[in-house]
Amino acid sequence: MKLNDPFRRVSDRNEAGYRTLRDRLRQEGIQDREAVGNATANMTATLVKSLALLFGLSMVVALFFPSFRIALLGINILVLLWASAAYLKTRMHLKRYLRDECGKS
Repeated sequence: MKLNDPFRRVSDRNEAGYRTLRDRLRQEGIQDREAVGNATANMTATLVKSLALLFGLSMVVALFFPSFRIALLGINILVLLWASAAYLKTRMHLKRYLRDECGKS
């Protein structure tokens, strides 16, 4: 029993997330290191483009509505934290997928 996860809720949630990603990768036919690397690169590019678009849009809104700057800054920080956490968790799952599924070849 771990002190930071006594009822294994977080571990179970992480395991369910990994199984979902694993099943999705198998459906897409991603079963070798090169394909996983391409998926990781696509995921990174999509995240960067999405965040750039969101932050650019926020800057335009802040120019036209200066009174919303503080709220927009807070929203942007929350979105950045959320996206970073999701990205890091997905990268962790992809590394596990490489180790477990692609290590055979």
